[in-house]
Amino acid sequence: MKQFRPANVVVAGLVALALAGCSGTTAEPSESPTPSSAAPTSSAPASPTPKPATSTSPAENLEKPEKPELASEFSAAGYEAFVEYWFEAQNYAMATGDTTLLDEVSDDGCRFCRVRSFVAHDIYDDGGWAQGGELTPKDFITNMRPVEDYFHAGIVLQQADGGVYLEDGSVDPDHGFEELSIEYDFLTYFDDEAGWSAAIIEKVEDQ
Repeated sequence: MKQFRPANVVVAGLVALALAGCSGTTAEPSESPTPSSAAPTSSAPASPTPKPATSTSPAENLEKPEKPELASEFSAAGYEAFVEYWFEAQNYAMATGDTTLLDEVSDDGCRFCRVRSFVAHDIYDDGGWAQGGELTPKDFITNMRPVEDYFHAGIVLQQADGGVYLEDGSVDPDHGFEELSIEYDFLTYFDDEAGWSAAIIEKVEDQ
């Protein structure tokens, strides 16, 4: 879908050409130029290796998800791409504590969005971290017909199991993830300039 090379410098050697005189006089041999030393090869520093979280250490050097152009398009395919990107941003927030991307694509009135952002801050602001628990939308479906101010899509939301750990490495009793698969409604707004934004995300049985 809502993604971070070295160059080699080659110096060519200089070759001297001896010119023979046109007259009968023998031309003095020209001095061979001192070969120039090759310039040192420069290379860009290697990017840090991403390390996913484990039960003993938080994630490191994770790349931020990039929002694809399609996710801003007003179409069923654009809507689906946006939903996929939203969950990539949510997973990044849970893996790092950085909710910037998640907040950018969530409406202020989206309760589910606010809760996920709050949980991420609650975990990381206290020195803890999350491992696993990724959310993945499946079976996206929409008719692209607005209901009041919203566009509606149905998804099956799958969550991987995982854990949350406190700063001292112990298990956080207040947070955790269990493997599940539940039907959700994903309602959005669409603005010609801002594109899609998540408005309501809730379990189907909660309606």
